[in-house]
This record gives sequence, structure tokens and C-alpha cells, in this order.
Amino acid sequence: MNSVYDLLLVLLQCAVNKSAVPETDCEADWDTVYSEACAHGVAAVIYSTVEKLPAGQKPPPELLAVWKSNTLSLAVKQMSMISSLFSVLEKAKNDGFTPIVLKGPVLGELYPEPLTRCSGDIDILIDQKDEGSLLSIFRSHGCLQETVSVDNQHEHTYILNTGIRYEVHRRLWEEKINTPRYKALQDAGLTSPDSFIRLQVMGRQVLTLGHREHLIYMIYHMAKHFVVNGMGIRLLTDITLYYNAYKSEISLEKLWEDIENIGYKSFCESVFSLCIKLFSMDSSIYPDYLNHDELSEKMILKDIWEGGIFGKHTAARELSGRFLRQYYENEEKKLPKNKFMLLLALLVPTRGELERIDFISLSDIKLVAWFQRTKHLISRWFQRKTRGLKNCTMKERMDCSMQRISMLEKVGLLK
Repeated sequence: MNSVYDLLLVLLQCAVNKSAVPETDCEADWDTVYSEACAHGVAAVIYSTVEKLPAGQKPPPELLAVWKSNTLSLAVKQMSMISSLFSVLEKAKNDGFTPIVLKGPVLGELYPEPLTRCSGDIDILIDQKDEGSLLSIFRSHGCLQETVSVDNQHEHTYILNTGIRYEVHRRLWEEKINTPRYKALQDAGLTSPDSFIRLQVMGRQVLTLGHREHLIYMIYHMAKHFVVNGMGIRLLTDITLYYNAYKSEISLEKLWEDIENIGYKSFCESVFSLCIKLFSMDSSIYPDYLNHDELSEKMILKDIWEGGIFGKHTAARELSGRFLRQYYENEEKKLPKNKFMLLLALLVPTRGELERIDFISLSDIKLVAWFQRTKHLISRWFQRKTRGLKNCTMKERMDCSMQRISMLEKVGLLK
């Protein structure tokens, strides 16, 4: 761990636990601390803590002013998103249906300053029969764009003319993926109407998943992000605050039964142990945390810092994530066990990888598929170049993949 991450971790601990501001190193590299806080989605969360530091330990005035300005801007954006959500929910109620609000707005309420827990979009779950009514509501709000997720045909993104994005889920995951993990997720009954509850968001009630059900969904979402690109440190504070707030409403026996059936036991033991040690998660969720393998925790924490919420968009992680995703989603597919076979797998895309390229689905037409893939990779290379991001060599991609495979196997997310 380096001093930047040490300081960022201390500031985040103080922010979410509302604890006293500690003494810090006045020689801290504040530019990097701020950059990393932004990469992990916690810059606004820790701003108040940073602002309360003694005069000699604060960031330079110029940086602090930028930090404050961006925090206020993010809070205003978050308020606009919640106002938009309330408007959509009210119109949906008038039309006779109620969207289920997921994650962001519900989680924000658990932070000391709710508007600092900023989301990039608003996630809602609806019944497929209500999709037409919802689209009419979005159009009345000035919907500019609609896209369908390449990875999940039951997930649509709508962008309003205000710039607010809605991710609309007809299902929480692709049911056509016929694997033990997805069957177990279905058996967990996360979307059973009998389990839905109402929670407060900015003084108003919204319908959302049940307490255990939402926690399982958060873990599923976290694991998917962790495998594909990066999950960021904020996902640890999210589940910590969520469990601490609603632990009396969650059956731990049923929670762990679901976790084990889904195949997340080792991963959750490591994550919960980290949350207990770093952010004071109530240890009732995992009483044996002191005896947990610290190597797994260190590997996860290192990957979290290196990745950020979306893998910091490094080319090696992006390509590695796409490659590893196919093995995570298809538990029956075995990873290559030696470097030569792994290199071959990295160089030669599978049907599944080719089908993820949104401009081709007929991967049986090999010549066309390879041509389109090459075109896609060249396009991505130029996109990264124009955005000032570094592209990677095959060795960097290989090293990144090998390192992450070792970690993901250890925590049980890859077989």
C-alpha cells in the first residue's frame, strides 16, 4: 500500500463513520489523492473531511477550491437526478405501475451527506408490460437516446435532454444464461413482489428490493464489476453502510445460504472481512473474520486500488476483463491452465467474444467476423489515442490477465 491510498482510506473511514479527523502527513501528494478519489467515486464523499483538516495539513488552496466546486456541482447533479426520478415515479403511479428503484438513491440515504454519493445513472426495474408507458413518460421528459445493452438485452438505457441517464431493467440479469450461478440467483427470489419494501429517499418513499434481496443484488453487481473491469472502494462502503443500517431485517442464515448457492462464499468472506476491518461493518455478518486468509484480502484491495470503479479504462484491464468475462458467466467453460494455451485464447477470440461486438453477431462467418474484430480493435486503439490513454502491448495484457486470473480463482469467482 502506498501513502496516497493510505491517506485516501483514512479520509474515507472518517467520512463514512463520522469519526474525528486524524493527523495527516502535510507533505501528502494531494493532486494524486484527489485524482484517485475521483476514480473511486468518493471525492465528494470525503470533501467535508478534507476541509476540516488543520490549516497546515489541507490541500493547496487552488486544489481545495476546485474540489469544493466539483463537490457542489455533483451534489446539484444528484439532486436533479432525484427530482427527475420523483417526477417519473409520480407519472408512473398515475399510469398504474410502480418502478422498483435500485442501488444509487437508496444507498445515498445511508451516507452522512446523501447528495455526495453520486451515481452516473438511475437504475430502475420494471415489468416488461409497462415498458411502453415508461417510454412515453421519458419522451414527455425529452428523451434523446435509447440504447440496448450488448451484454444484457433486458437492460435499456435512456438519456434525457437534461443529460440524466436511466438504466431500465426488465430483469436483473440475463435468464437465458443457463448456469448454476444464474439458476441460484433466480432461486433466491430477489424480484418476488412479496419481498418489495418502501424506503425513504430525500423525504419520500420509493419501492425497492427487500433488505436481503438488495444486498444479494449488490453483491452480484459488485462481483460482476470486479471480474470485468474494477469495482472501486465505494462498493465496500456501500455494502458496509447498507448492512449496518438494516442488519436486524436480514436473515443471516438465508443470506449465507444464497451466497453459497450462487458461488460467492469465498469472495464474500474476503469482502466482508475487508469491510469489517476497514469501515467498521458489523461483524455479525462474518464473525470468523479474524481467522480469514489475509492474502485474499490483500489481493482484492490491491486490485480495487488499481482498478477504480471502471478499471480506470486502462487498455490491459479492458481487454483482460472482456476475456475473463466469458469464463465468469459460463462456469462450465474452463480456463486454459498454461501460458501458451492462455496466450492462444487471448489471441483467438471465441464465438462469445465476437458476439459481444455490437456490429456483428454471425460469428460463424469467420472471415467477416475477423475483419470486423480487427476494425473494432483499430477503432478502439485510435479512440484511446485521441483520449490521451495509453494502449497496451500483448505482454501487458497477458501479465494483467495472469495476475487477475490467480486472484479471481483464489476468491472463487473463476474455476
